[in-house]
Formats: sequence, C-alpha cells, structure tokens
Amino acid sequence: MLVALVIGAVVACSSGPKEECRIEERAGRIREVCFGGLGYSDADKAIDAKVKAKLAQERAVDATVEDRVKESVVERVNNPPPNPNLAMGYSNRARGYYKAGEWQLAIDDLTSAIELGLSTDKTLVSAYHSRGRAYRNQGQYQTAINDATKAINIGGSSVALSYSNRGDAYYALEQYQDAINNYTKAIQLAPNNQNPAYLYNWRGAAYIRLGQTANAKADEAKACSLDSQYC
Repeated sequence: MLVALVIGAVVACSSGPKEECRIEERAGRIREVCFGGLGYSDADKAIDAKVKAKLAQERAVDATVEDRVKESVVERVNNPPPNPNLAMGYSNRARGYYKAGEWQLAIDDLTSAIELGLSTDKTLVSAYHSRGRAYRNQGQYQTAINDATKAINIGGSSVALSYSNRGDAYYALEQYQDAINNYTKAIQLAPNNQNPAYLYNWRGAAYIRLGQTANAKADEAKACSLDSQYC
C-alpha cells in the first residue's frame, strides 16, 4: 500500500505542473489558498502589485480628467460666454412678449439677454428697466425695485424711467416717502422725454397718503395742466 501511494505521487508530479494548495490562517479566518504548479513566487507578487498600482493610477487620472470635463460643461452652462448678438435677439423677442402682456416670457428672455452680455450700457439699462416693469406688473414689487436700482447704478440718459418704475413699486408697497423721492428724481432728470403728468399725478397721490394736502393739490394741478386726462 505504501509503495502504491509513493508511485501515485511520482506519477502525479511527473505528469506536469499541478495546482498547489495549502491551508492558511489570516485575520483569524481559515481558508484554502491555491497556486499553479509552477508556484506563485515573491517576484510574481511584486509584478502583480506593480500592475495593479499602475492600473489604479491610470483610473485615477481618467477620473480626474472626467471630473474636469464635467466641471467645464457645468461652468459653460451656468456662465455662458458673452454673445451680444444672441443677447439682442432675446431682448427684441422680450419686447414683443411685453407688448402682448406675457410678463413671465418677457422676464425669461430679458434674463437670458442680460446673462449673455448685452453690448452696451444703454441696452443693459433698458433690459433691467423692462424686466423691472414686468416684475412690477406681476406684483413682484421688491424684485422690480432691485432691477430698477441696477439700471440706475449703471447710469445713462434713460434712468429716469427706472426712477419712475421704482417709485411705482414703492407706492404699491405703501412706502410713500420712497415713492415721492423717486418720482421727484424722475421729474428732475427727464422733464421732456417722459410724461411728466404721470409723475406729478402719482407723486400727488403719495402726498395724499402721507397727509400732505398742500403738496398733493399742487401736484394734481400740475398734472392737470400738462395732460387733461389727469384733470
């Protein structure tokens, strides 16, 4: 029997490389570890480790590149490059929406125009002013005030319109002294190119709200003298 076992072992060894297995205990757990008949040398392990490390490094580089591409795309979406021609297209379309009373559509297009970069301060002031009026018409008075203020801060010959719009928004919020201040500024800046009767009429209405009867009557008379619809 012993001879048979030995012969069997020799036959097994002489028939070529066989899988070698051994029992190991690692981290308190018993498991069977098998290698090819040629063995799994320390050199093989070192090469395998280098390959795995290289692969991990390449994956990390790929992930970094992918992240940067995603960040670039997000940046272009959130902060599109200036495009004055496209901006004017949105601004012109917003004008049509505004005339049709489509306030939200006008606001959306004016927002796009502002973000794309209108080419001059004059067109930018006009966009903020028009968007502010659309917000006012929607009853979003504080937002209207914010846009009017942006237009005023940029400056230019048309800011009187923004003072008037801001005055209307303050009046709607029952902040009558602020309304008076803005109507007064609009009257001072644009007595000719804007309907002054409108400004005197609404400033007079604000004076009435504050109980300033004499000032109110003076503005009412002035508005009537400029435009009979206010008589």
